[in-house]
Amino acid sequence: MGLGVDNVLEIEVLQVGRDAHGQPVVHKTITSRRRNPQLFWAMRGSGGGVWGVVLSMTLRAHVVPDGGLSRVFIPQNGTFCPDSRPFGYQCLRAMWTLFAAWQLMLNHKVSTQPAFFINPTEYATGGLCAVTWQFNFEYFYAGGQAEPDYILFRDRLKDLLQTTAVQEYNFKSAYEYILSMPADKFLLAVTNPLPAPHPPPDAATGSQNSVFVSRQAMETKFASTMMDVLDICVASLKNPDPTSPDPAGHRCGFHFLYTSLTGNLGSLQPGDTAISPGFRSALMQWNARTLTTQQSMDTVYRLGPNSYFSESSYVMHNWTARYWGRKTYEQLLAVKKAHDPGNDF
Repeated sequence: MGLGVDNVLEIEVLQVGRDAHGQPVVHKTITSRRRNPQLFWAMRGSGGGVWGVVLSMTLRAHVVPDGGLSRVFIPQNGTFCPDSRPFGYQCLRAMWTLFAAWQLMLNHKVSTQPAFFINPTEYATGGLCAVTWQFNFEYFYAGGQAEPDYILFRDRLKDLLQTTAVQEYNFKSAYEYILSMPADKFLLAVTNPLPAPHPPPDAATGSQNSVFVSRQAMETKFASTMMDVLDICVASLKNPDPTSPDPAGHRCGFHFLYTSLTGNLGSLQPGDTAISPGFRSALMQWNARTLTTQQSMDTVYRLGPNSYFSESSYVMHNWTARYWGRKTYEQLLAVKKAHDPGNDF
């Protein structure tokens, strides 16, 4: 099905231009592959609000696959015990290698959202064996539960997580899945008035340090890099970092490992949008919390040259290169100058 931008067919946007006297003029623009194609290219990959007020979009819909949509949820947990006991720290090293191999076998029917959480709150009283991790593994399969690939992917995942506990669901549509959620599934903490803005420092980047992981990096570097990041966590437990955003000085944040991308086997990879090549071909988007900018440069950023602009560090020093790449960014600037000369948006 491609990414979201691949399924946008037309955009109606309100823009502000200038008349012969330099006065602002509001006008409506229709963009598609045939009408204003340059603007259409730019809007699909750089944010609609950068170009004006989006009034409407025409989207391509897809038929629900035979067998519906199948959801799998498998949890696993363990500790940071430094010995070789089951689900301890040494077990994690083997698990990440198996995890990478599992990711590499997935095809275009699978969309995953694994979340890896670390709880260091009991370290002071119990040491590393009291530090726990939880791996919540959720994914969707576009098809029924009797399909051979569905069974293969599920069983391989059970093997790598060393568990038989699995929750399986099947939905006739995505809408049916949404209706199955409790109304309070996603709670928002409201703050009013908003706190005064302040630029985050390199030691506390203010958000999630993200990177798009290529297939090659998944094969060769992902597992070892994940353990390097977890080693940073362990080091901060033994010697707390006063610059950490964590009040205890730890750098043991959670990790999201999305593969709702187009790097899986058989995925469509059209090249007519403004997203970076690393975004287009990525197998995974890894969001890593609480790392410093330098720690990110030494670990996660080495897995690929691109990051996701909607979920990334607020202290991205080379953000134009990581978000789009130099060539694409220069093209976007040219389109911006042509369609928003007053830089109103």
